[in-house]
Amino acid sequence: MAQRADAQLTFRLPKKIAGDLSRIAARRGLQRSDLLREVVERMVAEEAKASSHFERVKDLIGAASTGQADLGSDHRRHLKNGFGRER
Repeated sequence: MAQRADAQLTFRLPKKIAGDLSRIAARRGLQRSDLLREVVERMVAEEAKASSHFERVKDLIGAASTGQADLGSDHRRHLKNGFGRER
């Protein structure tokens, strides 16, 4: 019989979260440990996708408009004036 190479973790959860976890596991027909393993595996996979700071925010870049044509060419003036609020 092959020996399992799994690591065992022990931690505490607030009672409400533990209760929610039990209800979700029961509804899905899983043990709590199986549900937690699934959630952790999903989180680790998501983190692997977002391996850089750029990957985490790339969907936000260019998503907002300041109304200024080119902030890069005269950024000091834009910063001083509050991005369009002429003083």
